[in-house]
Amino acid sequence: MLQIGKLNNFLISYNCLVLINGPEERTIPGNALSVHPDLPFRGLERFGVSFLSRFEGSQLPSSVLKSITLVDTPGILSGEKQRTNRGYDFTKVVAWFAEVSFISFVLYYFFYKVFRSLTLCHLHTCTNLES
Repeated sequence: MLQIGKLNNFLISYNCLVLINGPEERTIPGNALSVHPDLPFRGLERFGVSFLSRFEGSQLPSSVLKSITLVDTPGILSGEKQRTNRGYDFTKVVAWFAEVSFISFVLYYFFYKVFRSLTLCHLHTCTNLES
């Protein structure tokens, strides 16, 4: 179930969502995505049930999605909530996606000062990955 919260006037999702191409429209739970042999999400099971329960895919027939997969990760939380409210290591999950991605786009609300500094910390972690 998609968890939606509200940050001031902005809707935020607590889930990690992926859009993938497929023959029919359907939702695929995270645990199934992480073990599917034809999908690029093998290895995510290492982040545990807490992450997989917040990871889900939407499959739909799309010519655009034949050549790309879109991933929307949850936003960065402030302070101690970043570590304790998730139940999994968010930084390591983001680093995993950065490591297996050809290209990543980082979009965030820059005018929230706390998010600026936290985002820069995550970018630093993801750009210093071992080859």
